[in-house]
Amino acid sequence: TAGEWKLAGFEYSAQEASEVKLFSPHYVNTPLLFPSLEFAAPEYVTQSHPTSASDIWSLGVLLYRFFSLAHGQPAPPLLSCRSPADYLQCLQPALSAISFPVDFPQDISETVLRLLTIAAPGRPTIAQLLETSPMCCGKEIRAL
Repeated sequence: TAGEWKLAGFEYSAQEASEVKLFSPHYVNTPLLFPSLEFAAPEYVTQSHPTSASDIWSLGVLLYRFFSLAHGQPAPPLLSCRSPADYLQCLQPALSAISFPVDFPQDISETVLRLLTIAAPGRPTIAQLLETSPMCCGKEIRAL
């Protein structure tokens, strides 16, 4: 509406606060909800409990893909692995290979890389992101 973007679908960690169990009792180690591997935070694959930091990871992947398209250099999927078993083996090389267009603002590329920190506690919270990110103005994300 009126040129505004609405992002949705990052509520995978919403179960954490509810009484619904993360893993189904009928299947051993089968998550009830599992995002696309490309957008899945490492803790989904290692079967740790997802938190809002997991959603921050997904946002980081989305921003990386979006910004690369916006600058005319479509990025390939961050991860080319096809199964959870391969995920952790291809994660570090994929993160090391991330590159941004030459004319891309360095402060924003640094922010995106912070969102893609492998260890969940190392990722910024949404409050920290809104306070410190060059992409944000108060509680809104500015258009680039």
